[in-house]
Amino acid sequence: MLYMKEWIKIALIVVIFLGILKQPYEYYEFLRVFVFVASVYLTIEKFRKQMKNGYGYGYLSIAVLFNPITPINFTRDTWILIDMLVLVSLAISLGADKGDSSNQ
Repeated sequence: MLYMKEWIKIALIVVIFLGILKQPYEYYEFLRVFVFVASVYLTIEKFRKQMKNGYGYGYLSIAVLFNPITPINFTRDTWILIDMLVLVSLAISLGADKGDSSNQ
């Protein structure tokens, strides 16, 4: 059974993957807001559970990179690299959560 955090991570993976493809500018605005809000939620959840690992800091870093309030501007190639790194880290954290019995 998938829990809320796992669904959020799956949604993040899909949204960021689609962002690697050529999209209209409005999609990237949506991507920034969605990834920021979801990353803040995941950060709060990890900190609330006494952060047994460093994933909380990872989610916080993702929130800072994608924040829509003061955007960080990179070239498209740099964003693709960042997106790929975030995708890999989310996939790893998704796998790590599956083995964690306190994931509820």
